[in-house]
Amino acid sequence: MMVKTHLSISHDPALKGAPKGWVLPIRDVLVYSGARFLAPVAGSVSLMPGTSSNPGFRRVDVDTHTGKDPLVVIFQDAWRPSAARIFLPSSEDKMNETAQQYTQRILGLTKDQQPLAVQRATARKLERLIKGVSTAKLRKRPAPEKWSVSEIVAHLADAELVGAFRMRLILGVPGTPIVPYDQDQWLISGHYNKRDPRKSVEQFRMLREGNLALLKSLKPEQWKHYGMHAERGRESIEKIVRMFAGHDINHLRQIEGILARKHPSSR
Repeated sequence: MMVKTHLSISHDPALKGAPKGWVLPIRDVLVYSGARFLAPVAGSVSLMPGTSSNPGFRRVDVDTHTGKDPLVVIFQDAWRPSAARIFLPSSEDKMNETAQQYTQRILGLTKDQQPLAVQRATARKLERLIKGVSTAKLRKRPAPEKWSVSEIVAHLADAELVGAFRMRLILGVPGTPIVPYDQDQWLISGHYNKRDPRKSVEQFRMLREGNLALLKSLKPEQWKHYGMHAERGRESIEKIVRMFAGHDINHLRQIEGILARKHPSSR
C-alpha cells in the first residue's frame, strides 16, 4: 500500500516519468488471514477500519446545541493529527511530542522494570494515593490547563478499556488496523470532572485484572501478534504491555506531584 504522486510510477516523486533502476522499499507486510491476502506497505499509510455491523451512518443526527453533525465531529477528531497523541498527557504537560518521541519516552519509563509487575501494582498504588483525600481535592485542577487527579484516574480507566479491546482485536485478527482516539475529547464528552474518582479506580482495577488474566493465558507466539497503529505503526502485544506499564508510571508520578503540592487555600 502506498500513497503516491501521479507524476511518477516510482515511490519517489523526484523521479519523474518512467525511471529505470529504482527499487521500491517495503517497510512492512500486513497479514490479513481472514481475507487470505498479504498487503506490502511501502510508505506511511493511515489505515481505515472496516465498516461494522452497525455502521455510524445509522446514527447520524444534528446536535441541537451546536447545529453540527456529532458523527462528523467525532470522525474528524479521531483522525486529526493530534489523535496520534493517544495516551499523551496533553492537558497535563502540554508537551509537543511526535508519536515516535512519545513512544520512546513512555517505553523509557519501564527500563530495568518488569512491565507485568508494574501493571499488577498500579491499582493498589492508586488506592493508596487517594486514600483519605477528599473528592473535592481530587477534582481540583492544579492549574486551569492541567488535569485533576480525578480526571487522570478516569482517563486510566478508559485507557484500560481501550487496551482491552485492542489486544483482543489483535489476537483475533493479527495485523488489524488500530484507530487512535483523542483523549482530550474523551475527557470532555465523558465528563471526567464529574466522575467519582474512587469508582474510576475500581473500574480500572477490574479491567486491569481481566487484562492480566488474558496475558497470563497467552502462548509465547501470541505475544508477537501485532496491529498497525495509524500513527505509531506496528505494535505487538509485547510492546503494548510495555507501553501500558510506562503509561501507568507516567500518570502515577503526575498524581503524586499534584497531591504533594500545597495550594494557597490550604495554608
